[in-house]
Amino acid sequence: MPLTADPTPSEIERSDPAPDDVAPAGRRIPELARRAFADFSAHPAAVLLVFLVAMCVGLSVADDAFLTRNNLVAVGLAVSVVGIAAVGQTIVVISGGLDLSTESVIALTSVVIADQLQAGVPVGATLLLGIGVGAAAGLVNGLVIAKLRVNPVIATLGSLTFLRGFARIYAEGRTIPVSDQTMRDIGLGELPGGVPVPVVVMLGCFALGAVVMIWTTFGRNAYLVGDNLEAARLAGLRISRLQVVVYVIAGMFSAVAGIIFTATVGAGLPNGANGTSLTVIAAVILGGTSLLGGIGRVGGTVVGVLVLGVIDNGLVLLDVNSDYQLVVVGLILVIAVALDQGRLRLKELAFIGRTRG
Repeated sequence: MPLTADPTPSEIERSDPAPDDVAPAGRRIPELARRAFADFSAHPAAVLLVFLVAMCVGLSVADDAFLTRNNLVAVGLAVSVVGIAAVGQTIVVISGGLDLSTESVIALTSVVIADQLQAGVPVGATLLLGIGVGAAAGLVNGLVIAKLRVNPVIATLGSLTFLRGFARIYAEGRTIPVSDQTMRDIGLGELPGGVPVPVVVMLGCFALGAVVMIWTTFGRNAYLVGDNLEAARLAGLRISRLQVVVYVIAGMFSAVAGIIFTATVGAGLPNGANGTSLTVIAAVILGGTSLLGGIGRVGGTVVGVLVLGVIDNGLVLLDVNSDYQLVVVGLILVIAVALDQGRLRLKELAFIGRTRG
């Protein structure tokens, strides 16, 4: 006698979905397409992605060199440092913070690993030391912000200056050349298919950041803290510890950006990466992450990084003076923040309208 009886025809009939619940394939595909379009159009970075595509089309028409392999590789290499650092900055901004010290962490990491390589320390140990430098810088930022309750802008502005000065003291104001072949391969090498190693590292960092923010409890807690600090506190979250961890992670991503920076230029530069912090923040805000916290996606930051990289490359191809490139980036940052504030204001008005209705 069997332990479990086979289902009867009537049970099978009840378990099958009703014919009306299953749309024909011809109706399901348009419905899925409609939902996909609705999800895409609702994403804060959707308009920016359309703008990016239009800009690429325009530049390819204006200059034949834009779509060449060499130029696309140059764009990828140019955005890799900013892209890696932007992953950590995205997590910080989502949690309600801000990190202005990114470029100084990159510079300090650069001179430390260049000096250690020159002293004959193995590459693996040097890279771990560089990431440790970033983690230590992030730990200091996090402790000052979380424990001493210092405003993130003020705290990281101080570390921006402090770490830059420490990098210059450490390097004694000189450029430290890197001759290690493994390090040079990281910056200039390509994987099968012709994809530069720095671009692969950047894509890996974006994937890691997206997984952390979407699939982990830490990521969900970071959204909650950024959206409503009081609610997060009432929910029992350890706010201070989470804020410290957020800044440590941001420091580690900045250190990885510093490693790629050093490997690409072939030297440790105490004055290098100057202005990178604002470019990173501009990319994050452009990608739809709100400066007020609680809103944003790592995927949106990818689009923001690409937009800034293509604009920069397009200005070079069109032979525009480099001074104007700084003006353009500054204007984009102001416009992005204004659009972010406008989007939040529209959401508030929509919420007020629903509650009154």
